[in-house]
Amino acid sequence: MSPAAALSIERTPGNQFIEVVRPVPALAPGELLLGIETAGVCGTDIQIVKGMRSEAATVLGHEACCTVLGVGQRWAGRYAEGDRVAVNPTSSTDSGFLLGHSVDGVWSSHLLVTEHAVELGQVMPLPENLDPVLAVLVEPLACAIYSWSILRDAQVERVVVLGDGAVGRLVAWLDSLHLDSSAVVLAGRLDIEDERARAHVLRGMRGRTGVVIATPRDSTATCVSIALENAGDGSVIDIIGGIDPGPDPILQYAARVRAQNVCGRPSKPNMFNLEVGVPDAPRRVQITGHRGVSHEHFRDAAELLLARGDEVKDLITHVATPTEAVGALNGMAAGGARVLAGRRILKLVIDFRDGTTA
Repeated sequence: MSPAAALSIERTPGNQFIEVVRPVPALAPGELLLGIETAGVCGTDIQIVKGMRSEAATVLGHEACCTVLGVGQRWAGRYAEGDRVAVNPTSSTDSGFLLGHSVDGVWSSHLLVTEHAVELGQVMPLPENLDPVLAVLVEPLACAIYSWSILRDAQVERVVVLGDGAVGRLVAWLDSLHLDSSAVVLAGRLDIEDERARAHVLRGMRGRTGVVIATPRDSTATCVSIALENAGDGSVIDIIGGIDPGPDPILQYAARVRAQNVCGRPSKPNMFNLEVGVPDAPRRVQITGHRGVSHEHFRDAAELLLARGDEVKDLITHVATPTEAVGALNGMAAGGARVLAGRRILKLVIDFRDGTTA
């Protein structure tokens, strides 16, 4: 493909995914042109693919490793062609900027970053020697770092992670670096449904526990209920995944609190307190949540992956061409399983390094 052409994976109005070739966008003085080396498919993306949530973007994706291909005149001296960068997908000051949701994302060989997004500081440097496949884990690991900062300040003694997708596994791995590994329990859907495994999970909630809920939004209510029924006195429930609150007043309040904690702000996150259990022996539990990550979380995640990325590289189960990715996405959109090449997808990376970013 000619360097003047850009390849995107685009979503049609009928929720099908197609490869589209367009001219590389022209660069204005205040913009940056990025070449996407690799892009990740996250759990939220899969919810959109399956029709579980609606977003405005035609091009999805917010996890990527990029190279600066063009620098608008305004940013000369701050960025240079060849810089390795990524885009922090959420802004703490502009709720209208949400990469891959409200604005087109990174499932494309090229991304034109607007002057406003550059002004917000969303284009972040990456270590030059960070593997571009591993680099798609920077943003989800930054989310795990955000979560740990909350649990650390709450002085939890143990952690139970509900949700064994890529984010949940990163949370469990990170928290195990700070606590004894025996004090961290990772539980997926099957662990909750199986009686013996469920008993092990619930035992992990005894005492002052951080319960991190990293599940799709349709499972959040069940997991919050489990945590409230079993978490010990002084525990903190941190909701990383989305919330579909419905009529439940606790979930409605949790959704409002989660929306107030954005990209590390405020520095002391909003929480709300509940007393649960029997009246003569109540348990005090705090509920919080957050969305987005700060630039500091993002930088810390990149450095940690550079230093210890080999420990989490197996989370990336598939590296696919755009054509292969389109087949998998359309299979999921049609109600199929999260499977590619006969293996369940945990983290799928789309590799755009075929000359289109040159």
